[in-house]
Amino acid sequence: MLSLRVAGAWCIAVLAGCNTGTPGIPGDPEKGVVVVTNLAVQRDGLVSVGDGIIAFGTTSSSVAYYRPGDGAATTIPGSFRGDAVYCSGQKVILVSTGPVNQVSVYDTTTGSTTAVPDTDVWDISPGARLENDNIAVNGNLVAILHRGPAGKELKLIDVSGALPVVTAFQHVLNNAISVDVSAADNAVVVMEDNQFISVFAADGGAGAVPVQTDITTEAGVTIASAPKAKIGGDIVIFEESGTSIVHALRLSNGVIDAVDVKPAASTGSTRLECRAQRFGYFLNRNATDTDASQGSRVAIAATNSLQGQFIGTGGLIGGGAKSGFGRSLALTDSPYRMYLAGRLGQSPAGGVNEPSYLQSSTGGGFFLLEDADENRVMAADVVAHDTLAAFKVVTESDEVRLGFYIPEE
Repeated sequence: MLSLRVAGAWCIAVLAGCNTGTPGIPGDPEKGVVVVTNLAVQRDGLVSVGDGIIAFGTTSSSVAYYRPGDGAATTIPGSFRGDAVYCSGQKVILVSTGPVNQVSVYDTTTGSTTAVPDTDVWDISPGARLENDNIAVNGNLVAILHRGPAGKELKLIDVSGALPVVTAFQHVLNNAISVDVSAADNAVVVMEDNQFISVFAADGGAGAVPVQTDITTEAGVTIASAPKAKIGGDIVIFEESGTSIVHALRLSNGVIDAVDVKPAASTGSTRLECRAQRFGYFLNRNATDTDASQGSRVAIAATNSLQGQFIGTGGLIGGGAKSGFGRSLALTDSPYRMYLAGRLGQSPAGGVNEPSYLQSSTGGGFFLLEDADENRVMAADVVAHDTLAAFKVVTESDEVRLGFYIPEE
């Protein structure tokens, strides 16, 4: 029986030490702290994690942040969208409500908000992956597709200093679909017209000319929907229309390869995450890869080799939970961890309300995260940064609350 107790501002749950890893692969169970708070989160909003802070939408026009261990969250003054919340270090990147989707930067160390001049994100409407296509944040960089007079324009905001610095790229975009950014790789990627992957040097200045790859002509890959290309390490990953097979463009040589880790049975995969060292997605190849209550089987590969490291086994790891199954995925590079949970809110069908078993892995198998009473935690929309993960938890009264996990080294 699953149960959840929320007492006071927050309650601490020490993870039980049962070894529930992937059969045949050595590994130790995670040790750390799982916390479920009484802080309300917008069901369809976003949760983001930075350096010791968690930012989240509380309503469609209100955002708060929380430092684990504090007695209460702090509401950020102003009217900002709960479905466009991002962390950069100890700053929170916000998008205003109203006719202009202006970007603002809130500094949690000073309590000050800086509106970034001449910024207007094209559209804020999280899709199937519970993310926005026209804004991306990584490290100290914020990439946006700006709503210009003649269409979408690429702008990059550096928020590392006291005041944000904006670079407006002069390159004319051709029906830009989505944007992603990697601060570690000094790169911004734009998917143009469902056909071109354009990669800009983040420090190239306003006149930077992108390296453009025609994925249809050069690789024969058909993109007929609106995929969000994700960048990390030396690759850009994206999905092929129809099959949803994941492809990777190797930036160092321009070669595009299909990267499904089990090509013999490959007929599709969904939802992408990419970091400097690894990328992951959920398989959708056959009936054994999906479960109505627990989501899909995860696959993880290394960005430097494109080779699969492992796939969720689906083996039972306690109470019917399947190892490596979920609907949302979070990856960290330093130290390396993976988290799995369910989803709430956005989906092609108009809404998924399916939390699933919260799982964690450091590469030696997946382990269930439990509460203080050793009950398994059902969670959704997990995100992570270094040594802090956050997620949504639905209470027995159908209220959505903020949860987080601090692994113990």
